[in-house]
Amino acid sequence: MKTTTKSPILIFSLALLTLAPEGRAQDISRQKIIVFKNKNLTAEQKQSLLEQAGGEALFAVDSINAVVGYFPYGMDKSLAKSSLVGSVEDDAYVKLMPTFTGSDPRGEPGEDMPWGVASVWAPDVWGLAEGNGVKVCVVDSGIDREHFDLKANIAGGKNFWDDPSNPGDDYQDELGHGTHVTGIIAASRNNLGLVGVAPQSFIYVSKVFGPQGFTSISRIIAGVDYCISVGAQVVNMSLGTYDDFEAFHAVIRKAYDQGVVLVAAAGNSSIFGVAFPAAYPEVISVAALDENNQPAWFSSRGERVDLIAPGVDVPSTYPPGSYRGLSGTSMASPHVAGIAALFLSYRPGTDSRDVKHILKSTAIRLDGVSPFIQGAGVTNAYRTLLMIKREERRGAIN
Repeated sequence: MKTTTKSPILIFSLALLTLAPEGRAQDISRQKIIVFKNKNLTAEQKQSLLEQAGGEALFAVDSINAVVGYFPYGMDKSLAKSSLVGSVEDDAYVKLMPTFTGSDPRGEPGEDMPWGVASVWAPDVWGLAEGNGVKVCVVDSGIDREHFDLKANIAGGKNFWDDPSNPGDDYQDELGHGTHVTGIIAASRNNLGLVGVAPQSFIYVSKVFGPQGFTSISRIIAGVDYCISVGAQVVNMSLGTYDDFEAFHAVIRKAYDQGVVLVAAAGNSSIFGVAFPAAYPEVISVAALDENNQPAWFSSRGERVDLIAPGVDVPSTYPPGSYRGLSGTSMASPHVAGIAALFLSYRPGTDSRDVKHILKSTAIRLDGVSPFIQGAGVTNAYRTLLMIKREERRGAIN
């Protein structure tokens, strides 16, 4: 059994915020994430075990047989030593930091083609695939539900920020980050505003960040668990932490084993390495480049970078009903998630391992740039679908 302690402040700084369940002021350091080995334990039995250790269950993460518990006076060590328990970890803060680079990036009235969408060659495959019917789950700060470039593609969502024990249906974005990320993936082709990489994909919103850009690792885990529960085929995570959480990796593995294509931002820390979940081998890790095909100065680098995509002054949707240019690997990741949706709408049922392999093998390498910075290269929708056609002829795709 593994017990680990994590630093309370992780990545993408804004300002400190105390997290608390409804009606109770609470220090998040008193929360633990407990993964149970025995899958036959009932909710009542798990609650009893937590009570014996001085705590109470706040909410469950069913896909990995985990419970998030609150221990106001510390946790009795008997729980960590129990043969029924696989791991006990401290909950911790996670925070976001996109870079603001403009206000309304649109020019003339009508529908603009964002430079990022064009540079990954998405429009060149829309005659074959637009993401039709593919479920893309965005784990982020929510969405502007009434944005005319997004509302037609919203299939559902939950709010894990306010009360993860009882997630509600109010997943309105109070920050802007999630709306921007989602627009890159799925802004509609409606002759208005902007268009996304996969404009016919179905969006499921997993709101885990609050209005100041903070959340907890337990909320992110619950948010990914929700994506699994709705049958998402692609999950985008424009977020990260430099601490490795066993429970976080467990829910990532669970999604991957069920065939979900997982895409995440590499991080904005330049030389300090790739953040989690992007650093997990099950995830496609995406670095950022600018409009001149130059790697962004802030983009995290390391051996776990898989691909590079547009991430500097990227225009997209922004609340309320507007548009804005932002920079960050947070903006690069949804370009790849969108291409994965195009892939799966053209070739439904493709194994997530094959999706990752083909996305990497069809990327275009930047001359003179280290693989630690660009991974396999710049993702390209046209080359991806061309490769699928070739692989189908050979019978190489399952």
